[in-house]
Amino acid sequence: MSYGDYAGVSERFFFPTIIFVVGRIIAVDTQEQLASIALAYGEELARAGMHGRRLKLNAVSLDREGRHVAHVTASYFDAAGDSLDESRFRYFLREVEGPLKIEMIEMIDLPSLLKDFGAPLLAIAR
Repeated sequence: MSYGDYAGVSERFFFPTIIFVVGRIIAVDTQEQLASIALAYGEELARAGMHGRRLKLNAVSLDREGRHVAHVTASYFDAAGDSLDESRFRYFLREVEGPLKIEMIEMIDLPSLLKDFGAPLLAIAR
């Protein structure tokens, strides 16, 4: 996502996908809709001064029924490489033919850079 490959990112999702954010549940039905949401998220981060981000996988819980949960921390950096903020996500993954696919995301902590991000995201999502 940091490289703007929103279509490529959306191929890693199982649809419909659910996103929990800003106290709301957003149902995402298509790759195109998800790409629009990811693009808006990236644009809001860039407007807030983010020039890079790094994801850290903190833990994965395995499930015998083909579902897994990944706990991830995202770190955001400015143009000089200095840390701006962090956020936490929980990805709910599902085993399908081929690689694991994301079927749900819980945005636990939005970056403080995006205090007003909920409105643009909800407008795109429906």
